[in-house]
Amino acid sequence: MPAITVLDDANITMWYYPESKILHHQIHQFFCGKPFRDALMKGADIFQKYGAQKWLSDDRMETALAKEDLEWGDQEWFPRVAKLGWKYWAIVMPEKVIGQMTMKKLAAKYSAQGVVTKMFSNPDGAKEWLEKC
Repeated sequence: MPAITVLDDANITMWYYPESKILHHQIHQFFCGKPFRDALMKGADIFQKYGAQKWLSDDRMETALAKEDLEWGDQEWFPRVAKLGWKYWAIVMPEKVIGQMTMKKLAAKYSAQGVVTKMFSNPDGAKEWLEKC
């Protein structure tokens, strides 16, 4: 079964793979605030609608996350997707060092809360790993 495109705009594209229950996003450019939060909540909606458990974050074009977005993620978004059954997270690391540092911190934080996390340099390897989980 092919991927379902669930979001596609200038900032991000998001697909859902029904057979492997993988939500996959690819960031196209830095964005923050309401558009960023709306995108993550769209992912949470997909988890709820389809019973997804795996998230592939292609964050190569991400730079840094705003402090307000990080706090919102900790307080609002993460508790929701965790409750919905998020189990595995594959991260295609940002190209910029500041983005890499942020993602490593998030990966450690979410791993400590039960999400199995692994970092990759390309989306193909990330998707292959998630399909085996």
